Formats: sequence, structure tokens, C-alpha cells
Amino acid sequence: MGARPLVSLTIAFAAGVAAFEVCGPAAGEALALCGALFLLALIGYLRRWAGAFYLSLCLFAALGLFSAALASTRCLDSSLLEFEGHWVTAEGTVVREADVRPDRIYYWLALERLACGAEARAVRATVLVRAPLRGPVYAYGDRLGVHGLLIRPGEPGNPGEFNFRRYLARRGTGALLLVRG
Repeated sequence: MGARPLVSLTIAFAAGVAAFEVCGPAAGEALALCGALFLLALIGYLRRWAGAFYLSLCLFAALGLFSAALASTRCLDSSLLEFEGHWVTAEGTVVREADVRPDRIYYWLALERLACGAEARAVRATVLVRAPLRGPVYAYGDRLGVHGLLIRPGEPGNPGEFNFRRYLARRGTGALLLVRG
């Protein structure tokens, strides 16, 4: 064990979070790995194995992997999945600064209400709104009502390609609302 074990454990945890981007296991698989490594590390500690600390490092890496996997599954409210692929009207509050591009603007919107046709319901979820750059630019805290197509980005088609779905998951959402006007 080094002089600063907390630093080593923190680095192992961060490596596990980063490893999620590469292998991306399901939360259940990562939890099973954590359980197995916990048992091994406990046995190693009780029997005073020389490599017990390295098992602890592996355990913390697995915990980071599990944490990232769990965060990616909680990012999309299941009630939003019912409206995926439909034109919806969403009401909510802008929760981050707008990302202004030359031809469009992006808003992070904390939804409070979602309507599709005659059906409307209260929702607690965040979506990324992509709108054309026309009119005023709204700021953090502004309440918006927008109409657009609710989609969930697909998985990348090629290895190493940018994974937009995971990008959104790391920021607490899994859905994109495409606004035309």
C-alpha cells in the first residue's frame, strides 16, 4: 500500500468511470463484478494476502464502472419513452446556459408537463432542446413552452464513433426534442 491510499482509490474509481465509455456494461453486470471483487478483497484482507490492496483498487474501479452504468440507466424518465417518436408540446424551465451555434441553439429544459395530442401529464425529466436560431435567446431560469419531435438518439454504427446517447446520459438526460420553429 502506498503512502496515500485514498488518492490511489480515487484514481481507480475514476478509471472505472472512464472504462464505462469503452466497455459500457449493464448495471447488473457491473454490480455482480463489484460483489465478486468485494468478496475477494474481504478474503484477502482477512487472510492478509500481499495483494489485498490491489484487489481493493480493482473493487473501486468496479464501483466506478457500476456508478457510471447506474447513472446512464437513470437518465431517461420511463414516461418519456411512451412519447418517443411523437410530436409533443413540452413545458419547463431552462436549467443551463444556452449553447448558441451559427444555425441553431440548444437548451437544457427541465420538463414539468408534456402533452401529445389530447393526452397531457406531469413529468420530471430533463431534455435537450434543439431549435433553429431565430428570435430571442432564452436564459437560465426562463420558462419555455415548445413543440417538437421527441427522439432518443441511436447507438453509434461504428466502433469508436461518437456516442451521442451516452453524451446525453452523462448530462442527466436521454432524450432530444427537435423544434422546427
